[in-house]
Amino acid sequence: MCIIDRDFSLSPIASTGFPVFCCSNAVSNLYLFYYLLSPIFDKYANSSDNSKGVAYPAINDNKLYKAVVAIPPRKEQERICQEIKQLFGFIEKDGR
Repeated sequence: MCIIDRDFSLSPIASTGFPVFCCSNAVSNLYLFYYLLSPIFDKYANSSDNSKGVAYPAINDNKLYKAVVAIPPRKEQERICQEIKQLFGFIEKDGR
């Protein structure tokens, strides 16, 4: 997973193995990133009902887009992200 935090003059191409999410202004990219790394989402994505395949189990788009994501107000998302960065010592390139 990664965050692409810039505009492109042409539509970028992504592998079919990677869904692309575009957040509205109400959702922080970083908050969604951390949520998708969370044990809650991991448990959902890797449950036998949602993940299929033997060599490379994966969740399909339909199941992925049905995942429930708790979205608190934007200020609370930012506070949560700050707390995560402090707890785990994440250092971002631009200091955010």
